[in-house]
Amino acid sequence: MCANLRWGSVVFLAVGCLTAVTPVGAAGELQAAKKIEQALNQPVSLDFVETPLADVAEFLRDSQHLNIMLDRKALEESGIGTDTPVTMRVKDVSFESALELLLSPLDLTWTVRRDVLLITTPDRAESALEIKVYPVADLVPKTENQESAPLDRLADTIASTVEPSSWDEMGGPGAIRALALPQGAVLVVSQTYSVHRKIAALLSDLRAVASAPVSASPSAPQSP
Repeated sequence: MCANLRWGSVVFLAVGCLTAVTPVGAAGELQAAKKIEQALNQPVSLDFVETPLADVAEFLRDSQHLNIMLDRKALEESGIGTDTPVTMRVKDVSFESALELLLSPLDLTWTVRRDVLLITTPDRAESALEIKVYPVADLVPKTENQESAPLDRLADTIASTVEPSSWDEMGGPGAIRALALPQGAVLVVSQTYSVHRKIAALLSDLRAVASAPVSASPSAPQSP
């Protein structure tokens, strides 16, 4: 994958992310985005019976204290009315899981645009991908000749386990490229907001496994 990189402008972004600490966007937007991230992990209990979608969105906005909006234009283009009835009952699940359970039966999804959690269609969510750079030097074995194979394997693992149909090799909108930079190995990923969250969770799990102490193998029983 390193040799096939075609994102010249993204290479600059990758280097910048490793050498600079300049935040992108207004401080208020960054704070709101962080608030959304935290809310997605919090447990919620929801009970809707034939509740119009617009009222559901309003309830979530008030109960979660977040900017939650319906992408009315995208919904209208897909023939989904804001009065579409919603029935769902969940208890003590993460807000992120609740959103997926709520929207999936309606062929809808959610994404985050700046400081707004937007309920929209999958096509509209995939039309505005985010590019993020993931430093992964700690997950890739160091080689004297900067061999790219371990880094490529990590990229392939992500593409084959995190929403496999969403990547360009499978006809999806997302893309992942591996870069072995002097500052360290990175993955440059263009994906939807929700897929980025799943990638971050996978990398976190891999780091937890890599840092866990290696338990000694039980010794074979001695023959009498």
